[in-house]
Amino acid sequence: MSKEENRRAMILVGAKERNRTNDEIAQALGLGVRQVQRLKQALNEHGPVGLAHGNRGRKASHAVADKIVEEVERLYKTTYKGFN
Repeated sequence: MSKEENRRAMILVGAKERNRTNDEIAQALGLGVRQVQRLKQALNEHGPVGLAHGNRGRKASHAVADKIVEEVERLYKTTYKGFN
């Protein structure tokens, strides 16, 4: 977990123990009330790991294919050697 996710988890757990309102939690986190509700639900269902972004660890959908990257590197080292 990142520092920010850890901080959010600590605030959400602490707020739950102290019976804080969603509005108070939202102000503490700098988020909207709806976002706090979503985070609380994720925390209840999946624990602190639920606060992590869902795409973590996945390759970007717009990433250049590995085959193309290899071809560009090959051309850079051979055909276009010395070019900037």
